Amino acid sequence: ANAVGNTSGLIAGNRNATLTVGAGGVTNTSGTIQAANDLTVTSAGDVANTSGQLLAGHQLTLSGAALTNSQGQIGAQTGSATLAVTSYINIGGSVVAGGALTLDTQGGALTANGSTLASGADMTLRAGAAQLSDAAITAGGSINAQVTSLEATRANVQAAGNLSATAGAGAFNAANSTWQAGQAVALTGGVTGASVDATRASITSPGDVSVVATHGALDITHASLLAGRDLTATGTGAGTTTGAQALAGRDLTLGNGTAFDFAAANLQYQFGRDLTVRAQGISTA
Repeated sequence: ANAVGNTSGLIAGNRNATLTVGAGGVTNTSGTIQAANDLTVTSAGDVANTSGQLLAGHQLTLSGAALTNSQGQIGAQTGSATLAVTSYINIGGSVVAGGALTLDTQGGALTANGSTLASGADMTLRAGAAQLSDAAITAGGSINAQVTSLEATRANVQAAGNLSATAGAGAFNAANSTWQAGQAVALTGGVTGASVDATRASITSPGDVSVVATHGALDITHASLLAGRDLTATGTGAGTTTGAQALAGRDLTLGNGTAFDFAAANLQYQFGRDLTVRAQGISTA
């Protein structure tokens, strides 16, 4: 079919279900498209899931142009969910996989403010500009997010394994957010001139924690950075550290592009083994 429209209806498969649609795309408004086992949706056009459900009992595979999930549910109950689209807008909706979750916008925008992304196993996010403010993101395995820029204020991101997020070509804003991993956390901003803003963020792991602005300022004002092993918090710009808490069970590495101010108001730091400072100097008064 060139297009499929499902308003308050049910499209269901007792076993596997495959829906192949042309440029007219899929419009699922308050309807349900589901399969007892695997569900495959392939669309040459946009997919709009408005207060609807796209559900698989086992594995879900969806490919298409722009995907909008407004107050909708997209899920794979026991298996993996793979979404490959040109852009993704999630307004108060959810994507949940019992297994692994892969969401790839192929360089397009990913907007999921106030939404839920959850997986029972690993989660992989690939996108251009990503907006995840106020989002709840959880994985039973590791989380690996690679985007061009990331806005994640007030987000709650938790992984049972490793947690890695990289903004490769823009700013990384993690102010007032929570990042927690069962193994290690690595948050990185990579482009020249772009900062990593971790103001009032909570970033914790029983393993290593790394928060690095490779070519810009790192702001950790009133942030809580806690690592059971090694903690690295560095930037190449001026940066801010007032009220920050940086505690490492083993090695602690701090740095910025100017003199590092150990006299900043209410700065707390602690390490169990070695302290390394990467800066143009050190200020203690």
